[in-house]
Amino acid sequence: MNKSVIIMGANGGLGASISKSFVANGWSVFLLARNKKKLELLKNQLDQLRTNTQIIEIYQVDVKQQTQVDKALDFFIERYGPPLRLVNNVGENGPLGKLENVTWGDWVEGFSTNIFSFVYFMQRVIPLMKAQNYGRIVTLSGGGATAPLPYISSYAASKAALIRLVETLALEVKDYDIQINAVAPGVMKSSITEEYLSHDSILPKEFTKKIREAFNQSDEIIKKATDLIFYLCTQQKNFISGKLISSLWDPWPFEEGFITHINQSDTYTLRRLTNI
Repeated sequence: MNKSVIIMGANGGLGASISKSFVANGWSVFLLARNKKKLELLKNQLDQLRTNTQIIEIYQVDVKQQTQVDKALDFFIERYGPPLRLVNNVGENGPLGKLENVTWGDWVEGFSTNIFSFVYFMQRVIPLMKAQNYGRIVTLSGGGATAPLPYISSYAASKAALIRLVETLALEVKDYDIQINAVAPGVMKSSITEEYLSHDSILPKEFTKKIREAFNQSDEIIKKATDLIFYLCTQQKNFISGKLISSLWDPWPFEEGFITHINQSDTYTLRRLTNI
């Protein structure tokens, strides 16, 4: 199943959109999520898009549970060989409120979902990609990766950690034609943003106002993020890696000369500004 991709967090608006995009372009997909019923509904939709040569495989898994992740990956490898492409769309808010008012367990739970689960996936799939001398990995970023999010500290801090991990891993695997990038999709309607609105009494008013306004353009925002993810997963050798790319604001698809500039600079990375 060479023309295949594993999608973590395949349920929900963006996850479903990513899945449909790959299937519509002739790819086979291996979809992971916690909600089995939603996975089955999504599979039914994808079955209407696929050809007889495409495979739609679903697997219920809680990505925070390493034994479940191992079973899912072993299932894939046994049937289809080493995974060569991975999209990480997993995310949750963690607790909302002032840091001193939330529990330690809830705060760490946000990290378990948003960063630790991805780290474990990387430990499993990177050696397999290295053996094939090929890999394409795209992870979703999120609010807080490049700006503070007061009262949503677990989510914000874990997403910032995720971006730094992307930068670091890109350097570790650069000799194996493994490209790893992050996508900033913008604000869209999702379970995460809907939770913000249900707690608008403890979140900044301007913040929740922007979310409500963004909901009116959610379909367009989801499509742009989906298209960028597909673009990054299907690029050839010597493309960009270790970058955080905005699906809304950055000038992709990138011209060849600009790709060289990106790779030789700190463009689309997390850095401290030193110019005064």
